[in-house]
Amino acid sequence: MKQTIATTVAHELAHQWFGNLITCKWWSETYLNEGFATYFQYMIMKDIEPTWEIEKYFLVNVLQSALDVDSLEAPALTTEVSTPEEILSHFGDNSYQKALYTTHEFTTAMPSNSSIPNFRYHLIPFLKVETSSSLVITSDMLEIFQTHVDAIYSGLPEGITLQSAMLSWIEQPGYPLVTASISGKNLTISQQRFLISDEDTISKWYIPITYAESYGEVNFQSTAPAQWLTPGKPEITFEMEYENKWVILNTYQTGFYRVNYDSNLWSGLSQALLKQNFDNIIEENRAQIVDDLFNLVKINKLKYSEVFKIIEFLKNETGYFTWVPAFKGFQYLWFRVQGHPELQAKLKDHITRLMAAFYNTTSISETKDEVLYTQRQLLGSSWACLLEEKTCVNDVRKVFSETVITNNKRPHKNIRSIVYYNALRYSNDTSDFDHLWILYNETEDNSQQLIVLQALACSNNQEKLKELLLETVKDNSKIRSKHFVFVYTAVYRTSLAGVKATLEFLPENFQKILEKYPAINIQENLIKNFAVVLTTTGQFEKFKSFIAGTSEFSNDWKSVGEKALEIANFNLKWFENHVSDLKTYYSIDDDDNNKDKDDGNNEDKGNDTNYSINIRPMELGLMLLSSYIILHSF
Repeated sequence: MKQTIATTVAHELAHQWFGNLITCKWWSETYLNEGFATYFQYMIMKDIEPTWEIEKYFLVNVLQSALDVDSLEAPALTTEVSTPEEILSHFGDNSYQKALYTTHEFTTAMPSNSSIPNFRYHLIPFLKVETSSSLVITSDMLEIFQTHVDAIYSGLPEGITLQSAMLSWIEQPGYPLVTASISGKNLTISQQRFLISDEDTISKWYIPITYAESYGEVNFQSTAPAQWLTPGKPEITFEMEYENKWVILNTYQTGFYRVNYDSNLWSGLSQALLKQNFDNIIEENRAQIVDDLFNLVKINKLKYSEVFKIIEFLKNETGYFTWVPAFKGFQYLWFRVQGHPELQAKLKDHITRLMAAFYNTTSISETKDEVLYTQRQLLGSSWACLLEEKTCVNDVRKVFSETVITNNKRPHKNIRSIVYYNALRYSNDTSDFDHLWILYNETEDNSQQLIVLQALACSNNQEKLKELLLETVKDNSKIRSKHFVFVYTAVYRTSLAGVKATLEFLPENFQKILEKYPAINIQENLIKNFAVVLTTTGQFEKFKSFIAGTSEFSNDWKSVGEKALEIANFNLKWFENHVSDLKTYYSIDDDDNNKDKDDGNNEDKGNDTNYSINIRPMELGLMLLSSYIILHSF
């Protein structure tokens, strides 16, 4: 929370320069305001609080989130807007996150004749530009950058200007996947668009290529491009000085692209990462490798079995910033094996084994006023408790019993969410639920109310969850109206019990839902986002029956229902595509396979173990982003 507040304040302060001193001439270029303000909200805190390692946080929570969003059919940074709806759409992740990284990618690649870091050094002339109105457009920025860079840099490809290179990122959507293959000393690299939902063979970018190698002097110290990929030369081959066992492209992940390697390079990296000190491969690039690996599965460039072999190094990894993309990748997989208990059990043991060293760097019983320690504590303990690690479960239940129930006090703020969520998750006593329900109604602080509501949604008591859902459609509800959608979403995203409760709640209360949320766009989001969590044939059939039972409603609603069924069906197809590979990797034989077959009621036979990492209030936006990504991932 401390970090969130600090960076938010820094963002608004940055708007005194980007947004006030100079501002975009029209909303089609919102990124000129928001992209730079977003960058400085992190870089300001980097100087003020160096112990937070904010530049690494920036990579795994800003850059990698932007890559997730832009791997879908996201719009370009500049598109014409005229209506209020179109203008509002420009205040999305791209204008904040991709925008800053597009500029950062190029200015970082350019040299600086100053002690000022490259990015800020190249921005200063932009801020000093004298305009009569302070209104700027993209060409204003690019012209100033071009003039400034021309005086000190000559490393661009022949015939290419900085303006034309940057426009390839600003005026077209998406980003590239750079693929590297090695033969002796020769390294071949090529580009194509990284796109989950479709295929694009046309889009190409000007890409500054940085790399580090296992031998020689090319290392992680420089962000100056060693090579360029261009639309005119989307594939190049060049000779290195040595025959390297591994090469890592995109050092420090300064470029806005993903990387894939041939089998030889992946094998070399896999072996290197298992060496002492990870063969000196820096944490920023370890985090990049993990994030790229899990995403390459989504576009069928790799299989999970191949990914698991490469990320075996995680058993020695205690760095928080490498584990952020690792857990994100595991959650995507964990989410989709619900209703398949044998496979889920194998995955549970796998993650538990890999994360043991990381989890043991902190303890529920020890809290510190250190941001990075608290982040490790929250991430590690949340997953350990989810995976039923005995020490974690016993620790949170002890704190809940002694602090909350016996002494009627709140746990320490750093572990409060973990304690509430997991105490309810593993409680068989309905009085624990009732105690937190009373606490919600006695609490005035909105952030604390959201923590308690999320904790209530963690309960595995299906009747209590249905009671909670019913409160969202009551006229005299004890839940604040602003929390209705949060509760509805939290229930079905948190456990199989929540999915079951929602599957019963929807047909029984659909008319009340329509009355409570008359706008078709809200109805659409409620139904589509629920469809995302359906992962078994039994759940799909019940949902399909519900949709069929509402056929008398409007044509708009019918369209919503059809789309929701497509989304639910995607999860079933996803499982079919990956189940064989996963079961082979985990050595699940045919007899074990029968345990995972879904006869239409399988979700009623398994346990109701919670399957989602519960979201703290500050992370609600990330939860909604996750829903968006899953929703559009087919």
